[in-house]
Amino acid sequence: MTHQLGSNHSVLNAAQNSVAERRLRPIYEWLNSGNNKGALQECDRVLRKQSNFQCCKVLKSLALHRMGREDEAQTLLDSILSEGPTDEETLQAMAIAYRESFQLDKICHMYEVAIEKEPNNEDLLSHLFMSYVRLGDYKKQQQAAFALYKASPKNPYYFWAIMSILLYATLGKDTSATQFSFPLAQRMMTKMEKENKMKQEQETHLYLMVLEAQEKYKEALDILEGPLGIKLNEETSYLNFVAFKKIFLLKQIGRWKDVCRLSKESLVDNPDQWNLYLDYITSIYKLIDGVYEEEESEEENSQSNGVDASISIANDFCVEQQTKNPVCRGPYLAQIELINQQISRGQEAHSPLKNLLKNYFILFGHKGMCFSDINKYFSSLAETDLKLVLKDCSDNFINLDEKGAPKKVDDICRQLFIIQIRRYTGEFDKCSIEEGLKTVQDLLSSFSSVNHLVSVYENTELKPSDMYVVISCHLLWDMWVENRNDRFFRMAVRILESTLHRSPSNFHLRLLLVKFYNQAGAVGCSLEAHEGLCLKHIQLDSMGYIVSKHAYTCGHFEVASSIYGNTLKFFTRNHKDTVDHIISAYRCGSFDKIREFIKLRDRLANSINCATLTVEWMLIDIFTNATNHSQAVRIISRWEVDPMKDDILWDDLHDNRDFKAMVSFDSQEKCIGDSMILENFKHEKSYLKYRSLVMRSLAAALFLSEDIHPGKRSAFSLNNPISITKLSNSEDKENNGLSLSERLLLTMESILKELKSHLERSEASSIPTHIVLQGPNRPRVSFYFPCVKYYVCVLELVIAVYKQNEDNKIPFTNSIAKEYAILVNRIKDLTTSTEHLYDLESVFEEIVFCIESISITAILGGICITFLKSSISKKSKKKKGVNPEQEIFCSAFKEMLSSLISSGKELNTLIENLESTIIKNVENFNNDEDFFKEVFSSIPSFDKEESYTSKLLKNSYTHTFENFKKVINTKLSYLNRLKL
Repeated sequence: MTHQLGSNHSVLNAAQNSVAERRLRPIYEWLNSGNNKGALQECDRVLRKQSNFQCCKVLKSLALHRMGREDEAQTLLDSILSEGPTDEETLQAMAIAYRESFQLDKICHMYEVAIEKEPNNEDLLSHLFMSYVRLGDYKKQQQAAFALYKASPKNPYYFWAIMSILLYATLGKDTSATQFSFPLAQRMMTKMEKENKMKQEQETHLYLMVLEAQEKYKEALDILEGPLGIKLNEETSYLNFVAFKKIFLLKQIGRWKDVCRLSKESLVDNPDQWNLYLDYITSIYKLIDGVYEEEESEEENSQSNGVDASISIANDFCVEQQTKNPVCRGPYLAQIELINQQISRGQEAHSPLKNLLKNYFILFGHKGMCFSDINKYFSSLAETDLKLVLKDCSDNFINLDEKGAPKKVDDICRQLFIIQIRRYTGEFDKCSIEEGLKTVQDLLSSFSSVNHLVSVYENTELKPSDMYVVISCHLLWDMWVENRNDRFFRMAVRILESTLHRSPSNFHLRLLLVKFYNQAGAVGCSLEAHEGLCLKHIQLDSMGYIVSKHAYTCGHFEVASSIYGNTLKFFTRNHKDTVDHIISAYRCGSFDKIREFIKLRDRLANSINCATLTVEWMLIDIFTNATNHSQAVRIISRWEVDPMKDDILWDDLHDNRDFKAMVSFDSQEKCIGDSMILENFKHEKSYLKYRSLVMRSLAAALFLSEDIHPGKRSAFSLNNPISITKLSNSEDKENNGLSLSERLLLTMESILKELKSHLERSEASSIPTHIVLQGPNRPRVSFYFPCVKYYVCVLELVIAVYKQNEDNKIPFTNSIAKEYAILVNRIKDLTTSTEHLYDLESVFEEIVFCIESISITAILGGICITFLKSSISKKSKKKKGVNPEQEIFCSAFKEMLSSLISSGKELNTLIENLESTIIKNVENFNNDEDFFKEVFSSIPSFDKEESYTSKLLKNSYTHTFENFKKVINTKLSYLNRLKL
């Protein structure tokens, strides 16, 4: 903190610096240690001696802010800003205070005020530019950079301006800016080139970026082939940058002869560069098809001039590369790709593909990635040819001992490759249950028989033999899904738990174990396995979906809340970190990295995972922790929800989930594809839309009931008390003369309308229910429809009560009681018919939604009570008796509450019965130990007892049901306290 707040004293003279530093040092120490009260007292002591000490005032404001006294802090900070400080220490302290209060725009204003006093101060102008970078205001960046260059004509500032112009043209909201900004940026670059002022390689990179953004690829190519390109090639720190960039540009303008020549030349020096092989092969087929650049004639193209223009020549080149580089996989894969494309074009293969694949297995079958390298080519082979390759490789190229076990680690990989192909061809899909179990036993026996070969591996390494277990569990998953027999689940988790003790770092095993436990609703077990994955940083976004949803839907509410909070902290930190990286890139002149950092920032900021967890974290808080109306108001106020504004940028949402981490050996038809992921993403957006609308409508209703609006605070500042502003209906007449209450009511009506229309659209779309092992979770939106219909009824009642529509309220009370009874009956049908662990996750999910519904009823019921009491109170003050219609409605409302309480008690009973059934079934697992002894009799490696698995499951389910009952009882108490 001392370094951050008090490192520079450029304005004060030496004596003043010494005095100021001595007086401020204790304040820094208090702030560093987190003793904000001590810092505040020290600030007051210093200010009594020197009342105009601006930096001390800023530190006082910072201490006040950290103590939760935001209004005082803001007033003090604004008063200092109005004075227009210019000393760097004060400005840095103010910048920190504004960042902590999420007022980045005020930092810009602060430096703007300072520059008005010192317009040629290079440091202030530089800070102003970087403050605009933090905001992403590219237009203002451009203006600040020009001002910097005018005050101090240095090359970096000039190129900062060009980069800002480029970003404004490509990422700015003004779509018309491109026609002016691009030419301006190009003219500025050309000027620097002509004046011979481009000294750094990154400046040439920026020139290329400007030209590529305008799709002026030929001009960019001319730059690379000119003096700048020659200099760049000599000085660049990027390996082969110029050659690779030339190939990219040549492809864009269709000069395929040059692409072919240059990629071939580059491959001589980079024999394992796969993207170069793809460019080379693409150019070959383009030349064969007669695709020429505009300035080239067919006659000129027919004269090859040393350019490869036939499959035969390309094939010979691949063979030549193989001879010179026998350990590189690239040349062999390139030959396979060349022939595969020939087959896909309906031509006769120059070389038999099956021979090439077999040869690849002979050379690289001992490597674990052999299957993933060539499995995409299997579909080009006839089934008979693939089986011939399989048989030939199996019979002749795997060394087995007399017991049929691999002799070396290399032979383990080769045998696994054969098994993976058998899985790919669907051979295991045709097995009966007995045959499937026999296959699993054979795989596990193979695993046990090679343990001595992998004993030298460290626990942190992936053991090749673990893949036997992975494949066996894939088979057990298929059998579990198809037959719903819990024996297959228990076998799988027992095998995986035992193997993980020997290979704790094998993420394939952990991902499988998490998937099995999640599907069985045993999220407590999956969380334990999930911890071993040690997901960090960006993995929290790409892999966070594995447990984040299940922790909530399986009733582990506190754990879910913790997961949501920790993940959202990553998103908050990432935004700050990427801005810091962007600023560093400007300072270093790494212009090509700036766009990468911006792209990463935007991709994470618009992640659907971030948006979903933000909404879910709020909902889980209010659903589980609100025990009365006033507490519900405090919770919703703490989150700073603005019901009148939808903060989610729906069209910009990104799906950053990674479904490739879990290995698959299925055929391409059965594997998860992009279309399945895209479809699931659409359903997740639909579900998020519902949750967002529910959250906003709850906030609007609660604020309307108390006639309040939250103060401007961050939703993540949960440790400080919240400032709530009380507003009367006569105040805040900003929007078309409407009061706050009127705007909140309009917001509720708008959300209600949007809920209905979204429900209509969602129900019309088909939603898949099949679960793919490596694929996304089953869409939640289909289970949510009944709850949305119920919520619509409750929200309509709230609006009707607020409007005092006497005739329309009673039907809503009847509908609410009826709809919730339907929800409970649905749970009754599910709980009485549930016999298998496979179905538990979906049952738990529906129970959670049913609990949510009664939570919503309690909260909105409390709001209705508030409205009714207010109405009755107003009439009593006017000495008017309660009209008969209102008495009838009050009676109907009480009857509705009574019915809901009765349904809630029934739900509690159903949950208790389900708990008894499941716990009893889990305890009975031990009675089936003979079956497992028979299965594992010849496989000593899997020594985990059934009681171990049973204990894990029992603890998880017990915790789930305890949380269910706890929340239900809390909400029943909430409903019981609703009295008119």
